[in-house]
Amino acid sequence: KWKGTNLDKVGKTPLFSVYPNPASDFIIIDSKINDDNAQIIIKDLTGKSVARKPISSIKEIISIDNLVNGLYLISLMSNNIEIYTEKLVISKRWEEWLVWKYT
Repeated sequence: KWKGTNLDKVGKTPLFSVYPNPASDFIIIDSKINDDNAQIIIKDLTGKSVARKPISSIKEIISIDNLVNGLYLISLMSNNIEIYTEKLVISKRWEEWLVWKYT
């Protein structure tokens, strides 16, 4: 069994859900974990941590404005142990990029 992936599910139920996915500006995390040491970590496909946020409530909103289009892994960690991981797709809208680039 490969620990730290979505294969490790408590009762086969995901420990958190991420939406919208694909996302462009922000993501919402619905967590089923009530742990003071829990945090969300977003990593690119090289394994580099690009965002980190402690979970302070069951529903968290995380800005992803600084992330570029691509595939990421979003993990729930507690006491430095990866508990659950899902894929996250970042897809910025082309029209918004054009407005930003040329204004």
